[in-house]
Amino acid sequence: MKPNSLLVLFIACILFGACSTLSSRMESWVGKDRDELIKAWGPPSQEIRLKDEGRSMVYITQGAVFSGEVGRAWTCRMIFNTNSNDIITSWSRYGC
Repeated sequence: MKPNSLLVLFIACILFGACSTLSSRMESWVGKDRDELIKAWGPPSQEIRLKDEGRSMVYITQGAVFSGEVGRAWTCRMIFNTNSNDIITSWSRYGC
């Protein structure tokens, strides 16, 4: 999934209550190799090396939703954690 696809998925989550779909998609990456995620979603916005030799990969999407003259800005952070073998072990999301 490319960054534009992430944006569309996030907007759908806000407008149509499809957040469980986002959770399901993120959960489906647990047990898979980090390189597979990068191949599908593109490079992460940030990547942090952890003390246990794993990594936290952070995908950040920002935007705004307008209704008439009223707008709401948002930032979505989707985080995938890997072990020392680059296998995704967990995920979390904030603002999504």
